Amino acid sequence: RQDDDCISVLAQTLPLLKLTQLTIGNNLFTDVGLKTLIDSLKLVTTLSSLDLSNHKITESGLKYLVEEFPNHVVKLDLNNCFSGVSSALELLGVLLKNKPRMNSLSVLSLGSQTNIEVFAEGMKDSKSLTTLHLGGSSYPRSSLN
Repeated sequence: RQDDDCISVLAQTLPLLKLTQLTIGNNLFTDVGLKTLIDSLKLVTTLSSLDLSNHKITESGLKYLVEEFPNHVVKLDLNNCFSGVSSALELLGVLLKNKPRMNSLSVLSLGSQTNIEVFAEGMKDSKSLTTLHLGGSSYPRSSLN
């Protein structure tokens, strides 16, 4: 796909930059492009904020993001990314548990209350989370304790 090719070219350049923020939402790249991007961002140690909003991430892509997400990124925007991914909240709970430095997560279009409860349970170990946007609303961390 053309968008995957564009991400591949971008991914080769990113490690040469000293970016602190990257917004790359509203693209049509596939899981192949997402994996290429995530692998490249591991080398951009100055990056602290990543916006992947309005991109359709599949369950496979989300699993890769959760497993390989760079530890130095502390702010992640995944608004409108998980249409039809039933395990999205569970996997995002795992992300928060595995990435203790994450301090900001934004996710719209959440799904059922059951998924929200699973998500909340999975993020209890996240000690640095200070901003959480769920379903179009922002909830302080204290309201989820």
